[in-house]
Amino acid sequence: MCIDAEKTKPLTFDDRFELLGQPLLGNLQGGDSLKLPIDHYLDWTHYNLPANSEHNDLLRLSRLAFMKAFQIYIGRQTTNGDQWELLESLTQLVSQINPDQMGSHALVWVCFIGAADSTDPVHRRFFTDRMNNIYTKTKFQNIAAGMQSLPGIWSQQGSGRWTEDLIRLAPTLVI
Repeated sequence: MCIDAEKTKPLTFDDRFELLGQPLLGNLQGGDSLKLPIDHYLDWTHYNLPANSEHNDLLRLSRLAFMKAFQIYIGRQTTNGDQWELLESLTQLVSQINPDQMGSHALVWVCFIGAADSTDPVHRRFFTDRMNNIYTKTKFQNIAAGMQSLPGIWSQQGSGRWTEDLIRLAPTLVI
């Protein structure tokens, strides 16, 4: 288990909530939430499971998907450059997780970040389809609100970094 160096305690649900929520508040808060290496915040994806457990692969892929989504967020936060390769890599990671598999619903934030940064219609469709699949199962309204905010985010692409004004563009916690 990772220990938060500043608080000297294991990361809690509140820490995870802050980690995934603060980037949705904008660049300043998003940057503040990522002071330590990304893997530090993903202690909840580390479990002592039997080596042959089907869940090991899901956890490994989920951890990698979160790390890739954070890379995409930070990349967009700091530049307006093309991130197609990162988005393609994220698509490939998420594609390895069966959307009906137990625990796959945890990728809502990952898919939202992927969808928000996508300019390629194929990537957009992939991530929104995944979010819609999760919404269909959970009926969590924050997912529907996140999907409804995507056209507004996409309309900002090219005129600035969508991470700068995310609180206005997506005024909901998409996790």
